[in-house]
Amino acid sequence: MTLVKSNQTAFPSIFGNWMDDFFQNDFFGRFPANTQQMPQVNIKETDEAYHLEFAAPGLDKEDFNLKLENGLLTVHAEKEEKQEENEKVHRKEYSYHSFTRTFRLDPNVLAEEVQANYVDGILKIMLPKKNKGENPEAKRIEIS
Repeated sequence: MTLVKSNQTAFPSIFGNWMDDFFQNDFFGRFPANTQQMPQVNIKETDEAYHLEFAAPGLDKEDFNLKLENGLLTVHAEKEEKQEENEKVHRKEYSYHSFTRTFRLDPNVLAEEVQANYVDGILKIMLPKKNKGENPEAKRIEIS
């Protein structure tokens, strides 16, 4: 079983990944319209669990909101930038953006035992798997 990212493309059946690849090349990345930055995610699988690692430096663990509902894991983060009243900004090259990523989970994930921690700019989420014998949906079908 695999962990599958939900499809967030506006026209997946018509354009497929071509549109995503086209608009993420270096040419379009130089324009302010494409400033929304999504954190990069590594997804690993062991016999016991799925492991997600989000590269999200500069945030605090309080900036994250994780929700697991109806087989979907939603990771949202938002950081408010604070500016002092007497502060005059001469140049601003970086800022924080909110983001939301949604993943469709394998039905074999134990939702009640999901764990997350945030250390050194990496959000780690561990999604433990059910033992193979614990799947209540599985049943033997007799052929008549």
